[in-house]
Amino acid sequence: MATKRIQIDISSDIFDKVITFLEKLPKNKVKLNIIKNDQEPLKNSDIFSKTSGLISNKKIDPLKWQEEIRNEWNR
Repeated sequence: MATKRIQIDISSDIFDKVITFLEKLPKNKVKLNIIKNDQEPLKNSDIFSKTSGLISNKKIDPLKWQEEIRNEWNR
């Protein structure tokens, strides 16, 4: 039997209804992989700030950058 894969982004207010419907389908014909995406996508400014300038072509001092990262672990 050939299978096909689909991805559906569902609004949280109808999520339960859609899942209830999908769960009624034959288990040997449909496999559900539910991935809840509770995080909001990062804005461009967030991406640049979280990469320490690596993707914004800023020149960085590798040792200073490493110290900053390690300081975050010590919080």
